[in-house]
This record gives sequence, C-alpha cells and structure tokens, in this order.
Amino acid sequence: MKTRSLLMFLLLVCLPAACQCKGPTRGGSDASGPMTEQRTTVKKPAVKKVPQKEPVNPSRCYICRRDLNPKKGYGYSERGHRWHLSCAKGRQRCAISGLPIPRNKMITLRGLTFYEDDYHRTEKCSVSGLPLINQGRYKINSRSGTKVLSKFVHLTKRCVSCGDRTQEGIIVNKRRFSCQFCADSYNTYKTNAEKFLVDVQAFFRSKELPTPEIQLKIAGFEAGLSETTKGLCKTNSVTSRGKTTYTHTIFILSHLNQDTFRAVLAHEYMHAVIARSGKEFSNKESEGLCELTSYFYCLSRKAPKYVIETITKNEVTLYREGFEMMKGRYLELKDHIK
Repeated sequence: MKTRSLLMFLLLVCLPAACQCKGPTRGGSDASGPMTEQRTTVKKPAVKKVPQKEPVNPSRCYICRRDLNPKKGYGYSERGHRWHLSCAKGRQRCAISGLPIPRNKMITLRGLTFYEDDYHRTEKCSVSGLPLINQGRYKINSRSGTKVLSKFVHLTKRCVSCGDRTQEGIIVNKRRFSCQFCADSYNTYKTNAEKFLVDVQAFFRSKELPTPEIQLKIAGFEAGLSETTKGLCKTNSVTSRGKTTYTHTIFILSHLNQDTFRAVLAHEYMHAVIARSGKEFSNKESEGLCELTSYFYCLSRKAPKYVIETITKNEVTLYREGFEMMKGRYLELKDHIK
C-alpha cells in the first residue's frame, strides 16, 4: 500500500515537470496537437562604410607634414591646423580662410591665392570665377539663380527678356542683348506664336471676359517698344451708321523667352478688352488692371517665379503701384470692366 502511494506521488510530481522541459520536436506531437520546429534566419543589412575625412593631426605641421616641436613655437587656427612658424614665414595665405597655403594646394586667380579645398567648397561668381566670400556685394540673377560680384557687373550685359546679367548671348540689331537661354527659347516659337494667343483667349473665356480678334506681330524697338515696354496694343475704331468697329494690333518685342512672351501677351490683350469695353480708366488703373490680368494668367499656367516677380516687383513705378491698387480692390476681372 505504501509502495503504491509512493509511485502515485512520483507520477504526480515528476510527470508535469518532464512535460514542461520537453520542447517541440520535428514531426512530433503533444497534447495540444502537432507541432513542428521552424527556424528563421534574419539577415542583417549590409552597412555601407562612409569614407571619413582625415582628422586634423595637431602634432604635425599643416604645411610640411612634419612633427611639431613645442619648444620652437608654432601657429594655429580655429580649425585646429598648426604649423611651424618658419614654414608659415613668407607663405601666401588663403583669401577665404586666411590660412597659409602649401605649394601643392594653391590656386591663383585674378591676383588672389586660395587654398584648394576652400576654393572648391565655396560658391563662385559666374563671371570671374572668384569665390563670393570676402569679395564684397553681389547680384543674384532672378531666372538662373547665378551670382555676379558687383565689381564685375560692368563686364556683363542685361538680357532684355529675363533681366539676367551674363556674358553669353546675342546682340539683336546692335541695340538689344538676349541671353543664350532666351534666344534659344525664342527660336522655338517665333514661327508659331499664334498658339500662345489661343491659350490667352482660352484663359479670358474662363474668366468670362470678351475675346476680341487681334493681329499679333513680333517687332523690335522700331515699333515703339523698349526694354521696359515689351508690348504695345494699338486700337483703331471706325464708326459707321451708329456702329463702331474695332481693330486691334498687338506688337511684342522679339527674342523674349516663352514665359515672358506669354505674360506680355496677356497684358496687351487686356488692353484690347478695355478699349472695346468703352469704360474710362486712368493710366495707372489701366496698366494696373493689365498687370493684374497677366499675374492671374501666369499663376494659372504655373509660370516660373522670376516671371511673376517681374509683375509684383516691377521696376516701373506706374506698373507696380497700379498693380497693387487694382489687386487691393478684391474684384473679379470681369467686374472691373462692367
């Protein structure tokens, strides 16, 4: 009887412990059902080694690459570079950082010397190639984004279309300069400029404005155009038997790029609409309304930023103030000519 009780006790104590220690086996089963062992291996992504710059060694001369001797003295800079005083004596210094330049790391340009690494790291003037740091004021070209140092602006010409200062371009009729970008753009559409007129008329119809028939001509300064007045609308009216007939001719300066051409065309087309409406406007109101129309047209056609800025920041006071005045009235374009 005691032996039987002892066996029962051992079974109750040892059997659960043995079941807990027993893990799943391949193809085996337990009380809860069949189990199979699944092993998954996770591949670690390969880590790319980024090349690092060689750290500055404060115990070596920056110029001759030899060990420094603290007893003989040395110079140092904020970047951690150090050099022998004898090595720096008579050595030319970088016009950007002021550090003495090793002979094999020197670049000479327009009478100035530069440390090679500093020269290639900084932004440069598009005309002279000099770094913009420590060289005075500079001008930013609105279309291309290039920069020209003020002391080299006299070596450039101003594009009649985009206003950029550059040396690369063509001279038209010995009077006008067009940069290469605008000249190439003009050559792509000069024989098919009517497609832009169709697009402008579609914009006017979307704004519920009249779309009079006009005659479009590309001309030069001889038609009364200039760098500030890139377009001109001439309207002739003939009254017969109580009926007035209007004929409109729009002249646009040649060698404008496509974006500028479309902006000027929208401006001049609004002049034709105003003349046809018979409503009287002051000179400032008329030019301001045409600039406002060109502004909305450029926004709808996603024109480049520099084209829109020529409207909002126009150099001609009459155009700029007229645009601000008409925009401040918060009216639809069709409501201005009613």
